[in-house]
Amino acid sequence: EFWLRLEPEIPSYQALRDGQGRYLEIVRGGGWAALPPGARTLKKGSRGPAVEALAARLGAEGYLPPGWSPPRTEEAATFDATLANALGRFQVDHGLPERRRMDKDTLRRLDEPAVRKLARLRRGLRRVAAAVGPVPGDLILVQAPAAVAAVYLDGRLWRTLRVVLGSTKKIWDPGTRRSERPQRTPELASAIDRVVLNPEWLVPEGIKEKEYDPRLIDDPAWYETHGFRIKTYGGGRELLIQEPGSGNALGRVKFLFPNPYGVYLHDTPAKRLFRKRRRLFSHGCVRVEDALELAAHVLARDQGWTW
Repeated sequence: EFWLRLEPEIPSYQALRDGQGRYLEIVRGGGWAALPPGARTLKKGSRGPAVEALAARLGAEGYLPPGWSPPRTEEAATFDATLANALGRFQVDHGLPERRRMDKDTLRRLDEPAVRKLARLRRGLRRVAAAVGPVPGDLILVQAPAAVAAVYLDGRLWRTLRVVLGSTKKIWDPGTRRSERPQRTPELASAIDRVVLNPEWLVPEGIKEKEYDPRLIDDPAWYETHGFRIKTYGGGRELLIQEPGSGNALGRVKFLFPNPYGVYLHDTPAKRLFRKRRRLFSHGCVRVEDALELAAHVLARDQGWTW
């Protein structure tokens, strides 16, 4: 009981803990077999031994009732609606589009050995425990693998919001002669101490030089037409600033918290990116779905603000 009190009391952690026990039993039972080549094109109406293999595979993880088998026609198993629905639930649980038919991404997830899945669960448990610890009553937990932010108020889950995280693309660094991921969102724990409405965006120098300055070649007035101004300091150093407005990259609000990486949570005008399955498009900061609604809740609790 003492050790349990030190564990994060959040649903995602408890689900990982329960899952670890379930998959440990699956591994001890021998796991599951890889699907046969005929499974690559399975869809509703398909027939043959690959359909039975898929049903057994989904049943091993509880997506089908114990002992369930697909209907048979002329001694051949048939891919029916029950099997399609089970495959759809598997796809949703693994962050895939719910197509209810086989595709290469679904097949790859189905063929992942049970022992590897168990290892990922254990790794996830350790990382969540290290990042969160005993949970405070109010918490915004950004979970990078799922690209979501779980918002807890008074220890209860209020909402799960989609987020856009930093790109994990490798970039060659000539100084270190190594490939780095400089835009990857860092792991950290901090406390939000400021909410800024209608923020300016102070454009980092690297983004200005590599992404924005080249646009001036074709359109010298690009900065002015997109709401930017340049502030010049002694020695000729320039700071590019995007004015508040509907097109501002930070949207309508940003959430600041002390950290050595210069990252923060913020709104975004690019709402379409929240609909994508892999949401790794930022330079390190975290773009939050429904950020203005989140700000309203934070300020109502902390400052008594109304909407």
